[in-house]
Formats: sequence, structure tokens, C-alpha cells
Amino acid sequence: HMQRAPMPSSSIRVTKTHFSSSSRVLFVAGLEGSGHHMWQQVLGRCFRRGLCETDANLSTLLHAVRHRDGPHGQLAKKGLFEHTLQDGAFVYESPPAETEARLARVRERLRAAASSAKPRLLVLNGIGGGLGMCVPLHGKDNGTRGTTTTWCSGMLSYPNMAGLNRALHNPDLYRLARWAEAAGADLRVVVVRRSALATLLSTSSNRHRRATALKQYGSWASQSAMLVHAAGALLSQLALLDGHFFRCASYESFGADAAPFL
Repeated sequence: HMQRAPMPSSSIRVTKTHFSSSSRVLFVAGLEGSGHHMWQQVLGRCFRRGLCETDANLSTLLHAVRHRDGPHGQLAKKGLFEHTLQDGAFVYESPPAETEARLARVRERLRAAASSAKPRLLVLNGIGGGLGMCVPLHGKDNGTRGTTTTWCSGMLSYPNMAGLNRALHNPDLYRLARWAEAAGADLRVVVVRRSALATLLSTSSNRHRRATALKQYGSWASQSAMLVHAAGALLSQLALLDGHFFRCASYESFGADAAPFL
């Protein structure tokens, strides 16, 4: 018979020690198709009252797709949640110095969130439409005439956006929790739950109404396999976190069951 896998030792798990009644950082964790886009509506009132904020620079430091409006679309990927930097058919490892510089900026922005004098909820993802939060791309690669090139975070779902090696494009809650604790930030993770069938319909049948979606994301069968791998990644990361970091919220509740946690 099958036995339950042992829990990670307490020395490996990240213990939550920072709690704030006013300034918090929110990450919405869930499979692709589980309801990230819904959270823009759920948090709408919070943004209208000025209690919710975003930091596009922080979100794109975690994951960024160089996206160009027009026929070329996605061009490359980078970020601390990326294992590779992609450019066409070639895959390069990000230089260590670039990774360290990016990590230093993430820590700086998390410290700023933790020391904020005004009450706020800093929302890292689930905002900004299909491309997530975007920042302009400056320099010589700023696109061609008639196009707009930006770095965009995506929804930071499991997996996040299309491209080569999609199975590797998952967020890393373990590292995010460690960075938040080191910065003194109160990280709150809402884990979105949705039925397997509804999630698969969202990522396959509904998405395939667009002509390019089947080529970008694959068939029903391939998307099923991708989501199984992504679910394993999310579950293994949650197992490494103190339970005080996260709460589960059902898609059907429209965020109501996560409200007390936020």
C-alpha cells in the first residue's frame, strides 16, 4: 500500500516570523487557469481605496518576458524565477553577476515594502491583464518603428506564460519566502483552488478559441501533463513553508474565504 511521504525537516522549512497589521505583501499562487485573472476584480475595491499597490519593477525582477506588440510577440525570458534566459531557439544561462544584482534589487524593494509608513497590501501578481505587470524596455533593443517593447511579468502562475521549456517556468515560493523573511516583510500567499476539469477547460478549450493558442500552449493532452507537473512543483514548495505563510481560497468563493487572511 502507498505511504504518505515524510514532511521536510524543520531545519529546511522556512519559518514565518514577520507579521504586520498594516503592511503586507501578497502573492497569488495557483495553476495556470485556476483564477489569477479573477483577482484583479477581487482586489478592485482595495485599489480604488488606495490600500492596494503594485510594483511592476519587483514583479518583473521575479519573472519577465520581453514582449513586442506586433508579429514577433514574445522574444526572451529572464528573472529570478527563470532557470534560463531564452532568445529564439538558443538558451543561455543568466550570468551570475546579473542574477546577484537582480536579487539585491528584490531585497531592497521588499525592505521598502516592510518599512512603509502607510497601510498597504503590495500585490505581486494577478493584476494587469494577460501580460501581467510591465515595464518599458530601454536601450538599443527597444524594438523597431511601430512597435512597443516591454518586460512583462505574466500572471506568475504555475507554469507562467508560453515559450521553450515551459515546465521550468514556475514561481519559487520557497525562495520568495526566504527573501521576504530576510527583508522583514510580511508575505501572505493565497493558494487558489479550482476543480481539475474547470482548470483544464480554461487553459485548453477556452484558450484555443484563439488561432495561435494551440501552437503556443499545446493540446488538451499536453496541457494536462503540464498542469500535473506544475501541481507537483507548487505542492512541493508549499511543503517547505510554515503554514502561517499561506491560506487556500476556492475559485468559487471569489476570494471571500481569503479575506480574513489578507
